[in-house]
Parts: sequence; C-alpha cells; structure tokens
Amino acid sequence: MICGVFSILNRIKRIILIDKIILQMKRLTRYLLFQIFFVLFNYSLFAICGPENGFGTELPEGVKLGDVIQLIAPDIDTSLVTLVGMKKWPHKENTYIAIICVSTSKEDYSTDSVFSDGKQCCNAGYGGVNESENPKIVYLSMIEFTDSLKLVASYNGPLDIVTSWKYSNIEAPDFNTDIYLNPGNYDAFDFAKYKISDNQVAFGIRVGWQTMYSGGGGYFGALLLFKVQGTEIVNILSEPIDEEGMSAGEWYEDGTRGKNFWETNNIVVMLPHKTSDYYDLQIKELNGNWSQVFKWNVPENKYLPVEK
Repeated sequence: MICGVFSILNRIKRIILIDKIILQMKRLTRYLLFQIFFVLFNYSLFAICGPENGFGTELPEGVKLGDVIQLIAPDIDTSLVTLVGMKKWPHKENTYIAIICVSTSKEDYSTDSVFSDGKQCCNAGYGGVNESENPKIVYLSMIEFTDSLKLVASYNGPLDIVTSWKYSNIEAPDFNTDIYLNPGNYDAFDFAKYKISDNQVAFGIRVGWQTMYSGGGGYFGALLLFKVQGTEIVNILSEPIDEEGMSAGEWYEDGTRGKNFWETNNIVVMLPHKTSDYYDLQIKELNGNWSQVFKWNVPENKYLPVEK
C-alpha cells in the first residue's frame, strides 16, 4: 500500500517536473523567436536606407564617377566619397539630378561606406539626434547630358537643410517637437510631379533618422523639396512624411514580452488655389484625418505652414 502511494507520488513529481521543463522550453522558444524577429525587424529598418538605386548610382553610359565629381564638387577629397549618383529627371528632356555624398573623416568613411555600399547615402549609425550632429557632406546639382555633361544649377555649397516636427502629426525621433535636425540618412530621390506653379515642377529627396531603444526601434522620414531658380537649386520645403517602428509591449505571465507596431504615412497634395503664383500645398495623413496646408511665402522664398 505504502509502496503504491510512493509510486503515485513519484509519478506526480515527474509529471510536474516535465510540465516545468515544457513551460521553460516554451518560454525559451518564445524568447528566441522574439530575439530573431527583433534582429530581422531592425535589419529591415536600418541595414539599408532607401531603395538600392534610389540615387541613380548606375550612371548613364559614357559617364564616369570622376566626371560627375569634377563638375559638381571638384575640390572635395575623393577618398571620402561614399556615393555618386545621377538620375534622369522625367519632367525635362536630357536632364538629370546629381548627388555626391562625402564622409566627414576617414574614421567615419570606414563605417559609412559599409552602410552606404556605394548605392546609399547612410550615416555610420550613430542613432537619433546624434546622427544629426554628425551630418554627411552632400552636394546636389541639376545636369544636362547629351554627348557631354553640362551643369545647369547647383545648391549653394553642401546641403544644410534641417527638419522640424512642430507642424506635423508625426513624433520627432527624440519626441521633442521643437528640435531641428540635419538628415541622418539620405534615402532616395523623389521625382513625383510636384507642380508648384504653372511653369515649374519641383523635385524631392527623401531623408530619414533611425532610432533604437530598449525593446525596439524606429525610422522617421522627411521630404525635402527643391526648385531651380536661375543657376541655383533652392530648398522650398522640409517636412516629416512618415514613420514606422516597433516598441516593447506588455509583459506576459511566462516572462516574455509582447510587441507594439506603429506606422504613419503622409502624402503631398498640390491644391488648386494659388498664393503669389504658387500652388498651395497640403500634407495629409494617408488613411487618417490629419492635414496641414502650406502656402508660398515671398520673403522666405519657400512654403510655410498655415497656422491653425
């Protein structure tokens, strides 16, 4: 009788032990799957900034890297160049927008070049606001190309454009809406038909900032718009345009943690009404109700938000 009781108790202990082992295995499996997912998710956000040929790094036949550099920025240290791009602009015949990205030092070049891979214009991955404090040197020009290269217009020196989230529905990378940031990454040209007046079409560059924090990370994008004014390229808008990311969620009883995903996408709409001969512009949330109108400001020579 006693032996039978002990036998039953031993079986119960073994069952309890097996249950504990199974529970621990489930916890470990969920933890490992979360870590794998977290790595893959962050890789998708940060490993590549922008589409592979977003800046036209596959140059037109007959054009060499040195030719573009000599035309746009002849005095730069070519050993620090991480990208040379020249992409056909669809709104004017034989016209291209060209870009050159340069690291600030040999130390940064060693990491910038890994992230950029000759096809991107990425920072070395300092993260968030720190990226903005160590901006890349970027030159921007418009070129005509038939049999030879001809410089049409250029931005006056390296790009020095900052973005603010003050008038946006999107959170700033460090959640400070009053901050102004230099781009962390230059992602791609945006050649949508931004018809800002009856005889002018603007072109854009998509830029972004990456952030990482405990349990997740995010990527925040902005749109820089430019117009050609004589022989100069002028920045006329710099506004947040999208965001996506993941953050840690609630804790489960088994010790693992859930995930929260977030994403906001805005679009630009050219409105029929004009201000000082320039069409008003609206940034609105895709699949949402938020919107912000921008009107042309003559003294500033750019679009400014209309106060609500």
